[in-house]
Amino acid sequence: MAISIGATSEHLLKGFDHVIASVVDMLPRGKSQPIPRAWQAERGTLISFAKVRVTGGFPGSTRTRHALPKTTLHLTDRWLILGEGTANGFALPLARLDGCAVRYSGGLQPPHLVIWYRDGAGSGSFGVTFAGTARSRTGAYRAELWREQLEAAGVPAIESSQAEFCPQLHTDWAAIKSFDCEEVLFAGLANASAGGNFGEQIDSAEVWITDRWLLWCPQHGTGLNALALDRIVDCRSGFGDRMTIGIMDNCDGRFDIYFDFGAEGDRTSARVQETLAALGVPVGDATTPIAPWRKGGTLPPSEF
Repeated sequence: MAISIGATSEHLLKGFDHVIASVVDMLPRGKSQPIPRAWQAERGTLISFAKVRVTGGFPGSTRTRHALPKTTLHLTDRWLILGEGTANGFALPLARLDGCAVRYSGGLQPPHLVIWYRDGAGSGSFGVTFAGTARSRTGAYRAELWREQLEAAGVPAIESSQAEFCPQLHTDWAAIKSFDCEEVLFAGLANASAGGNFGEQIDSAEVWITDRWLLWCPQHGTGLNALALDRIVDCRSGFGDRMTIGIMDNCDGRFDIYFDFGAEGDRTSARVQETLAALGVPVGDATTPIAPWRKGGTLPPSEF
């Protein structure tokens, strides 16, 4: 049985939890990464810092299988910065953030922060889970405190009820007979999103495309995932033979599903895109991340 200590700042942490939270707040933040002078002037004044895990369709996510397991989060008066100084980090101007929300997972899982950012004509999305204790010394969830800080910085806050989005993709074996009459236009193997926060659990899977469905069956588990083609916003190629399938969430943002066809070889992802394009699914390339501390392959702030 779990012991509830409350979800608001009025419920102060007691005993050992209070000690842990205090120690985490006092821990050194690690060695600072060298920052180019131009970016140091551009990034603005630091408001808050945290160590986090990032999952979902963030800029450059196909390179890292839709996850940055251990990285840093900086909020300045101009930018939201993930993994500053690292090879896979990225930065987003606050003006490019379309919304933020706290998503509650239930049970013993702490809530996490959801960020929507302007991505072409629409909005991409990703989740941020905070390392260490889920609560600050005041007893408030860190995700809630960060949402308040982002809102104070001008980022629209979205109600948690709207953010509770999990695509219903799983189909049990009893329902598979309804696909018997479908003509298979593509069949192959991939490592694909199979569950977890923002589809972060990746599993090897068989993949099929028919004239109406994208189907994939993870190796571990029962049943398969079925996504109607008319629910797909677009298909984007990324790093190597990786790609993402975007679908619409409850806030008119993108929820990205990850596929890696690298084991198949011969540019299988290109064949998948050609098949989907022929069926009317928009195709394109993944979003280029803004990372001013890296040379080449990124957009400097002056070009945003």
